[in-house]
Amino acid sequence: MKTLLALLIATSLTANAWLVLQITANHAAPALVKTAAAPAAPEVAPAGAIPLTALQSGSPATWQTELRTAGADDATTRAIIEGLLRQRYGDALKSLRLKRQAVWWRSDARSEAGDENRLLTEIVRGPLRETLGRDPLDVSDAERRYDFLPPAKRRLLAEIALDYEDLGSTGAGWISGNTIQADIDKQRLLADERRNDVLAALTPAERAEYDLRFEGSAGLLAARLTTMNGTEQEFRELRPVLDAVRQREKALPREPSALPNETFLTAFAEFTQQSLDTIAAAIGPDRALDYQWSGPGLYAELVCFVQERELPSTTAARIMQLAAETGARASAIHHDDTIPIAEKGLALQRLQAEVRRDFDRLVPESLRANLPVQAVDWFTLLAQGRYMGFTPSLLSTGTGVTMPTAVSTSVGGRAWSPPPRPRGLDK
Repeated sequence: MKTLLALLIATSLTANAWLVLQITANHAAPALVKTAAAPAAPEVAPAGAIPLTALQSGSPATWQTELRTAGADDATTRAIIEGLLRQRYGDALKSLRLKRQAVWWRSDARSEAGDENRLLTEIVRGPLRETLGRDPLDVSDAERRYDFLPPAKRRLLAEIALDYEDLGSTGAGWISGNTIQADIDKQRLLADERRNDVLAALTPAERAEYDLRFEGSAGLLAARLTTMNGTEQEFRELRPVLDAVRQREKALPREPSALPNETFLTAFAEFTQQSLDTIAAAIGPDRALDYQWSGPGLYAELVCFVQERELPSTTAARIMQLAAETGARASAIHHDDTIPIAEKGLALQRLQAEVRRDFDRLVPESLRANLPVQAVDWFTLLAQGRYMGFTPSLLSTGTGVTMPTAVSTSVGGRAWSPPPRPRGLDK
């Protein structure tokens, strides 16, 4: 309670100080050059302090009246009311946690997150929205996604988005901790209704721009272009290409077996190469290589390394490509029954000597100490008779990494396939 009183007193003093500044501003110093006397400004009565009892209890509507009577502007009023509501939320959340009969060896984090979200809506979001309406900053932030539309349409789509976010926060579209089918159906229904409301508000030309930005492979592409520092033109070129690639991927031959079969592996390799060549035709072979390796993880770290040291922009993807191709060559050695096991370690050492020139050309040895660990391990492990691999993906967000394998161990299955190279990429 002492903390609350101190906070409220400080709030009251802040509001009154604001009023003093406003009053002072109305009595500016006279100009150096005397002009015609301006009419006297009406006297401004100083506002009284906000009673603490009005903020210790009561409703948001009461607080709003007291704050506006004291002279607080809309932004200050919203900030103080939200702070008071969040204090109530914090007290309710602590009480809820104390009532839970949790045991130290068991946790239901998802259920707890749902309870916290429900309380936040009931105690903070709902009353704040009911009393003050939407936060203008929330509306402006939502409008930014639709900058390709005229102002009235931007505001309409922002309101639709925020309405459905409010519905989701009440649980109508939120997946529960149990994730039952009914919850999933509710979320899908909510998403469909939101999309229908949006599309009903757009002309055909506006809808085309909306689809470009938010439908199909837009999310995947935006994430990858962020990592590879892509341009709007590249987004527009790649968007239809990736949609077509996704459709072709669905048509690949598959069998009920959980294990990939030779037919599928062959077809998938051909599909990947053709898809990469299509991407290269759209944005060029070097950028296609960037796209192939883009995503979170090692490539993103290499991009930062390359930028900091002002190396050629193609360096990051070429390191990834060299590492993956070397891993495939090492795997072929491991799977080669004609090479005695005792000699396979020497074969990896010879492989290291062969790729050293390419690695030196990409990153001088003097800079390698600053490379991410995995960006060097694939090379140094070869001298120890071990190797690791990297697998790119065109339709997911990341890169597969195979942890180090020793050629002295027994092996089964098939050797790793080398990663595809974009058509037209120079060696």
